[in-house]
Amino acid sequence: MCLCLTTKPFFVPTSCNKKIDLIGCFLLFLEGSPSFIRESGCQPLPNLRDKSKKGAIFLLISNILPNFADNWCSESIERNNYSIAISTIQHFVITYKTMSNTSKGPARKGSKFQMQRITLPENKIEFDKYIQDELNWISPVMEDNFVEYRMNSKILLERLNISPEVKKQFINSFWPSPQPQWDGIAWGQDKVLYLFEAKSHISEIQSAKEGNPKNDQLKYESIMKCAKTLFGIDDTDNNRKIWCKKYYQISNRIAFANRLKDIKNAGYGNFNRVILIFLNFINDRTWEKDNRMVRDIHSWDSHYEETILPRLGINKIQLENMDMFIKNFDLNLLLT
Repeated sequence: MCLCLTTKPFFVPTSCNKKIDLIGCFLLFLEGSPSFIRESGCQPLPNLRDKSKKGAIFLLISNILPNFADNWCSESIERNNYSIAISTIQHFVITYKTMSNTSKGPARKGSKFQMQRITLPENKIEFDKYIQDELNWISPVMEDNFVEYRMNSKILLERLNISPEVKKQFINSFWPSPQPQWDGIAWGQDKVLYLFEAKSHISEIQSAKEGNPKNDQLKYESIMKCAKTLFGIDDTDNNRKIWCKKYYQISNRIAFANRLKDIKNAGYGNFNRVILIFLNFINDRTWEKDNRMVRDIHSWDSHYEETILPRLGINKIQLENMDMFIKNFDLNLLLT
């Protein structure tokens, strides 16, 4: 296939990596990059208006990667915002050239990918407005290759002004390694520390937690001690099954957020308040073909209020009194 959008035609390659390289080159072409013009010999079409550029972008993407064009890239272009379309494709190029399912690197799907979108500068205003605070992201951010930190990470502890001695006293004795990775960590105004646990579909909440019995014992004790302290939940076999296994991904976040409050109350760290947010995404189109995309707020709310919280033996008001919030965010609000 040939796309005659330049004085020299582009031939679309078949391999994925070459397709991505082509998209990157096409952006440079549209922007009139001197280095690209010098090295490729391709000259921008004269007087190419933004409307034509938008059409050219969509034509290229729809021919090379139709599934991507059908999702939020095309939405950005339809909103007549060329700069947003450019940013979208740039993020896409980075994602697919260095994608990773580990604790760092761009993602391509689900809550990990959506958290990375949220931290992009283009989306700051919308998400800050939603959170009702001005966030300064610690992770995941593009500049650090979207790394996700564990609470015992040396880099993170230094950012929170938690010394090795305090780590040993409050964290090592509380939870063995490896510790859970946080989907998002950010500073708010007035030294508020935000912790985010993100989900894109409902089945993602449950976890069949199985691990090292020796390590799990300390984790379970810490979780159930927190549950008793905060909510009066007794340490019974049935409660352990719910708190430490079925809804482990929720309970360990509650326990860690509360532990950071213990550190603050003991006079350590450089944060004045800790806010935990269980962030549930609406309209995550990366799950649409799997029929897992949540399309409305009610689906999330009903699952929490009618299933999860009753099984844990707690309610939203109790959580909110502890600065722990369940929030549902519509991804259609993001600009890129």
